[in-house]
Amino acid sequence: ANMEDKLESMWTLWYEKREQTKQHQLTEKEWDSSIRKIGGFETLEGFFLYYSNLQRPSALAKQTSYYLFRGELKPTWENYPDGGHWTVSLSKSFEPTQLDRLWEQLAFAL
Repeated sequence: ANMEDKLESMWTLWYEKREQTKQHQLTEKEWDSSIRKIGGFETLEGFFLYYSNLQRPSALAKQTSYYLFRGELKPTWENYPDGGHWTVSLSKSFEPTQLDRLWEQLAFAL
């Protein structure tokens, strides 16, 4: 029997890559084309299938982000009108390994 560790709810991992030239507020169409669903999971094992194959945040290009959201809805303000996101801005002197550890701790805490 396959015994998996079920999470409290479904989670979805998203990846956003903006064009380097886009420093302004994105239009809905630009946003829609910049974000991709990596996958969803409902178990701890499902989470680690994705997590263990992700590029570490410190290795991502500029203007690139990961999003980890409860449920399957695309991460838009319209889908989550009550908010519910954290944005972390780091100084350039922040060590890459610290960034990777911070992402790991936040993802594991959810």
